[in-house]
Amino acid sequence: MTHHNTGEGRARESDIAKAVMQHWRALALPGTLVASIPNQFAAGQYGLTKGLPDFLIMGPDLPVGFIELKTERGRISEAQLRFKDICEHLSIPHAITRGRDEPIALLEQWGIVRASK
Repeated sequence: MTHHNTGEGRARESDIAKAVMQHWRALALPGTLVASIPNQFAAGQYGLTKGLPDFLIMGPDLPVGFIELKTERGRISEAQLRFKDICEHLSIPHAITRGRDEPIALLEQWGIVRASK
């Protein structure tokens, strides 16, 4: 059974990713992009890099940013922290979010989707 994030920390990361994509598709502002970076289980696979975030975000006011999704209890890996540090050094927006609501709020803040309220 698939659990949706009810504030109890039970949502899987894949459920959160699906909700974020559905939200963007429903409320996307013109000239924006939310793209999944399919990099799960990157260890040892040619062309995949450990630590890449879950989403590439593009928009007129951004112009590029990255979002790492985590469940309420999800751990941040050393490789993910290294990627975050590179983004910070290059002044590229990057966020590690928890649950379903944080990444959606960030999409609103970054001007990628219309406010849902």
